[in-house]
Amino acid sequence: MEVVFNGDAIACTNGESLSGLLQQLGYQQGGFATAINSTFVPRSDYDNTQLQQGDTIEVVAPMQGG
Repeated sequence: MEVVFNGDAIACTNGESLSGLLQQLGYQQGGFATAINSTFVPRSDYDNTQLQQGDTIEVVAPMQGG
């Protein structure tokens, strides 16, 4: 199946969890926030959030500065 991750189409396994995809892509715990289809996903839900064909996933990290 295909999803859009930070603007790029990528293939992933059918029924893949958000947690599994993030691990595959090298994201470690902490330091970023995730939204699927413009809806924030709490970190506690990553394991139970199943991705669907065509989902748009955005991962953002807070920026420092002023």
